[in-house]
Amino acid sequence: MELFAENLKRLRKDRGMTQKQLAQISDIPEGTIRNYEQNRDGHDPSLHNLMILADIFDVTPYNLYYGGKKEMTTNSIYMDEMLSELFQLNRNAIGEIHDSEPNGISLPKLSISDEIITKLTECWNTDVVYPKRGLYRNYVEQTIVRYAQDRQNWKKKFGIE
Repeated sequence: MELFAENLKRLRKDRGMTQKQLAQISDIPEGTIRNYEQNRDGHDPSLHNLMILADIFDVTPYNLYYGGKKEMTTNSIYMDEMLSELFQLNRNAIGEIHDSEPNGISLPKLSISDEIITKLTECWNTDVVYPKRGLYRNYVEQTIVRYAQDRQNWKKKFGIE
């Protein structure tokens, strides 16, 4: 467990993130992250939290837990969860998130594939009746990034489970 604490702290600091920023991105409570990094009570992270953190830092769970540098090829669990949350947003929430100020949190290797953007664009444009113009790809991508930068607060604000 001590090695996990050291690895988590190193990865977070290497990316210039605070514990609060990591909490906002991962939706893991800041106190839990602090406990992990300080190896308090020797509690192991849940499998879910381990997978989310590994996805965010683009390493395998094994390497996050035991050390090493092997990178993951995707961060699908993290993106799948975020995508599920983004599908729940209404038009007003989408606009508010998109129009919010970027907070400067670095999102290490956030994999926003064309497939993800297409799915969200189609979902968010279902109510659009032509000739009205719907949301476009760049708008959707920017909204995803701003949502990810402050995920915890957006989930709370819009009651996303």
